[in-house]
Amino acid sequence: MARVGPASSLAPTCRLLCLALLSSASLLMSPAAACALVLALSILLYREGLRPWKLMKEASFLLWLAAFTLIVQGLDLRGGPRLSEEGLRAALAYCARLFAAYAAGRLFYAATTRSELRDAATRIARVFPGRAKSDIGLVFSLVLGFIPLIVDEWRSSLEAGRARGMSRRPGFAGSVALLAAFLRRLMLAALAVPEALAARAWTGDRAIARESWRGRDFTCLALAAAILAAAALRIV
Repeated sequence: MARVGPASSLAPTCRLLCLALLSSASLLMSPAAACALVLALSILLYREGLRPWKLMKEASFLLWLAAFTLIVQGLDLRGGPRLSEEGLRAALAYCARLFAAYAAGRLFYAATTRSELRDAATRIARVFPGRAKSDIGLVFSLVLGFIPLIVDEWRSSLEAGRARGMSRRPGFAGSVALLAAFLRRLMLAALAVPEALAARAWTGDRAIARESWRGRDFTCLALAAAILAAAALRIV
């Protein structure tokens, strides 16, 4: 049985809205508040089954951004290159905010499946005013659903090419042939989308089931909105 943590118990739409609020707030916080948010999100990620060492391994790419930020803001080139204390503090503050935003996004994806992500994006898109709001919801659903399909088709094209003797550095001609094969596979997969919609009698104005919002969802949304407001007012 899959482990369910506090974030998984929330509705998918609530998780998506909380991600937008918390990731926005993290970029406005003070360094101390950002570090506190990272700690809270790390605890929630642990409750979702993600171990701290794995989180640090996945976030290792942030070290390159931290190094670049340190070079840009931390070095004082006047009178020779040297570390500036003010620039160093600014670089560390930026890294803390960036890691907080990453942890918020990682928590969302650790607690949300692909189908839940498409459903949440479709529900939110259908709230937009206008005559084509149902079409917007369909576009969101198709785009989010096609992202893993594109990755799978590219991996399948690489495996098929290597099975036919393609080298790891195929050159220009080999790369063009690989890209053509990948686009062909992707187009064939895309042809099934309108057929599937027609088979299900999609007309573009079909109603979507209402989502039951619980007290926990409203509490988490209110808390995330309060954190964003406090960060915008420079309270945290």
